[in-house]
Amino acid sequence: MKPVDQTTFGHPGGNCFSACVASLLDLSIDAVPYFMGHDDWYRAFNEWLAPRGYHALTFQVGDWVPPADAVLILGGQSPRGAHAVVARGLTVVHDPHPSRDGLVVIEDATFLIPLTPYV
Repeated sequence: MKPVDQTTFGHPGGNCFSACVASLLDLSIDAVPYFMGHDDWYRAFNEWLAPRGYHALTFQVGDWVPPADAVLILGGQSPRGAHAVVARGLTVVHDPHPSRDGLVVIEDATFLIPLTPYV
C-alpha cells in the first residue's frame, strides 16, 4: 500500500474514498474517479474496478468486525463528518485527510476482492 492523500474536501466533493482506493491499488489520486457523484456510486465503482481485476464487497460493521489482518477501507464518521480511511482490521493505517484524525464512528468495511480465482 502506498498512502495517497485526498485533494478535495467537504461533503459532497471530498475525495477521501478515492484516495483510499488509490492507496490500496498503488495509483495516483488523479487515476481514481470521484464515484460519489453518481446516482449509483457503488455500481460505478465496481464497473471501474472490474477491468483492474477487482470487485468491491462492503459489509456493515457492528456485531461483525473484519479480520484483524485484512487490509480494507473503513467508512464512517470523522470529527468533520462522513469519511473513509485505509485500515488493517479496525486499525487505521492511513487517513487521507491532512488532520489524520481517523474515524470516531465506524459504519462499514469495503474489501477489494481480486476477480482472479485462487488456485
